[in-house]
Amino acid sequence: MKYFCSLLVLFSFLTGVHAKSNSPTEIIFWHHYADDMRADFWEHHAELFNNTQSGIHVRVELFPTYYNQHDAILGALVNGGQPDVAFVLPSHAALYQLGNNIIDLTPHIEQSSLAPTDFHPEIWEQDTHNNQQLGIPLHRSSPVLYTNLNQLQALGYNSPPQNREEWVEMACAFDGTALDITLDAGWILATSQPMLFFNPSEFDFEQDALRNTIDFIRELLAQGCADLPLGDRNSIQTRFASGQTLFYLDSSSARPFVEFAIQQFFANPFPITISGIPSNDGVILNLTAPSLVIFRSTPDQHTAAWQWIEWLAELEQSQPWAQLNNGLPARIDITPPDFPAGQWMTEPTVTGYDLIRDELIFAIRGILAGNDQQTTLAELTTTANRIYTAFVLE
Repeated sequence: MKYFCSLLVLFSFLTGVHAKSNSPTEIIFWHHYADDMRADFWEHHAELFNNTQSGIHVRVELFPTYYNQHDAILGALVNGGQPDVAFVLPSHAALYQLGNNIIDLTPHIEQSSLAPTDFHPEIWEQDTHNNQQLGIPLHRSSPVLYTNLNQLQALGYNSPPQNREEWVEMACAFDGTALDITLDAGWILATSQPMLFFNPSEFDFEQDALRNTIDFIRELLAQGCADLPLGDRNSIQTRFASGQTLFYLDSSSARPFVEFAIQQFFANPFPITISGIPSNDGVILNLTAPSLVIFRSTPDQHTAAWQWIEWLAELEQSQPWAQLNNGLPARIDITPPDFPAGQWMTEPTVTGYDLIRDELIFAIRGILAGNDQQTTLAELTTTANRIYTAFVLE
């Protein structure tokens, strides 16, 4: 009897091991693209991957916003339950890597069909931190200027502004408030050339580039050509979509939503164009978007997670994703669908940079409200460097 029971136990153990070895490795994938079009994209592509790639099963988990996902990741890194793969901003990838929570993808890249030369170098380098490749980019968006072409042509102009002088001229030719200014770091840094504010060891915001941007905003406000509205982005978008303003500032990826909003007001929607942010040096495109990273777990999970990322980075998958986002494809062999022309720039990839961006906006708000500019920018520089050094490991 004991011999029979032992056989049963041995059989159960062996069949359990066999079943486990045949079961697919599950990959948890987090993203924050909550609108129907992009959420459906990820559900569809996970299903396609699961049906065509053996041994791996991707489970998609959606968060309503990027910062909801970021908060969930921070909690998971303390309490457990982090994903295998997620879309992460380069500065946040640097933050997670500070605790050794994501892996360097270089060894996987070296053994794969992907190569850094497949990507635009400016984009690829955004995901490089401390000589490690922390992410794989699929696309980049940019803050852009949306323009109502009908109203612009009625003012006698055929194309949107190419520099700040033209921007002021067109805005002030408009009958009413031409622009609701959103104090967003993305476009403000684009028109101010942010790499001037940072070198490898410190930030310096006490420069003419930023002072000139603040003076430009003041000029628009003083002449009544722009406003600082109290409403949220939806109400600002609604004013543009209903024809009340000439210009609108938002991400290039927002174009489908802007066009849909216009259709709610007009049977024959007015045409729009999107262009880079006008600066004293022409129009600027501030390239930004999250990239795909792998969170640290086990070698087997890392290998499976890499297969998912490598598949997504192939032309057949990354091309429709860039098109859906109205963005610039990260791969050099994909033609941009409708991405505006302009000079490309990127912001620093340093840990804590999102906090520094927030401090920049707080400082500009204070200056526009009457705070002394010289003192405020000096304090901003001190605060930025305090944040930066707090994350630097000696």
